Amino acid sequence: MDLVVLWGWACAVAGTALSVPQVVRLLSTGTSAGVSPLLWQLNVANGIGWTAHGLASGHANVVVPNSLSGLLAALVLLLVQRDRRLPVLRTWLLPLAVGLLGVLVVAVAPEGGFGVFAVFPLAIGFGAQTRDLVSSPDIDGVSPVFVVGALVVQAMWWSWAFLVGDLSILICATVIGLVCALNVALWLLRRSGRLRPRARPQVAEAA
Repeated sequence: MDLVVLWGWACAVAGTALSVPQVVRLLSTGTSAGVSPLLWQLNVANGIGWTAHGLASGHANVVVPNSLSGLLAALVLLLVQRDRRLPVLRTWLLPLAVGLLGVLVVAVAPEGGFGVFAVFPLAIGFGAQTRDLVSSPDIDGVSPVFVVGALVVQAMWWSWAFLVGDLSILICATVIGLVCALNVALWLLRRSGRLRPRARPQVAEAA
């Protein structure tokens, strides 16, 4: 087994483990405060789509972590749903629909096409976490290991994709890595007290 293959499996292990701290955080704190449901809905969808991409490209180190990460993301989403009493259809329809659309893109798009598609749900999902880090009055439910780990994992996948020439992962890891870097900075600013939650506009009561 050469070093590139070993590095690919290191990326796989890191990617799979990434969601575990958030599951532990939710279970230990009993709160989903500051956790973006949209991020985890789209993480479920991306687990489905990237698993299909791994099968199509013949990379087992893409198939294994994304199938497991999709299941862990589904567990996080289930915990958030229960904590906030979200409707079942509203919670699960989006990830399933986007995931199946990703499978279709893998089947019909040219090389790199799935990477372009996958950027949008991932950017929206991590962007939703960006919004919550800025505006949520309480971010105690957010795992710092997940926030920092997401950036590290994107950098790992980028380097592996560069070595093997996987254009889809290169495109996606570049864009999402930048968003993850922003989230790390925002989390550090919030925890240090240098950034306060942005006040949400109040709706005036009728006289």
